[in-house]
Amino acid sequence: MNITYYENKKIKELELSEYKGDKNVKLHFLENGRLKQKTINFDSYPTINYEYDESEKLVHEWKEDDIGGCITISGNEFFWNKAGNMTTQIIHSNFGKSCSEKILIREIKEFFENSKKIKSLYYTRESYEGSEECPCGLRKEFDKDEKLMSEKKWMDCDGYDFECEKII
Repeated sequence: MNITYYENKKIKELELSEYKGDKNVKLHFLENGRLKQKTINFDSYPTINYEYDESEKLVHEWKEDDIGGCITISGNEFFWNKAGNMTTQIIHSNFGKSCSEKILIREIKEFFENSKKIKSLYYTRESYEGSEECPCGLRKEFDKDEKLMSEKKWMDCDGYDFECEKII
């Protein structure tokens, strides 16, 4: 167990070998003592992270992983509003061998407020080493009845061309 304190003597971070059935857990607290973030498996990859709002409701969940020597978010990432409804889901994928060749792809689904209906679906890509994040693939916008309202095609997501404004 490892504990870090704020100047006011309240716990800032707490590292535990086990917490509520999870192994190697790091808890991050606000100065008022409320839980801000929980990281599972903090000492190796993949780590699973949970972020909470000021009333300790879950607002963000993501996994960080080692993808061939590069540390990045992978798999599913979720965002919720204060009412507990999902607002955004991002599916992270990648291709390329070394970090300098890695291309990170994000499939982003945005939902209508307080609904499980998709408002928009689109993709972005960027290099692991920091190129500009660019739209790619299809971008679809829907109405509340899930009717397709618009569709735009960008460059393919799986290429190495990084000119962002290429609309096909």
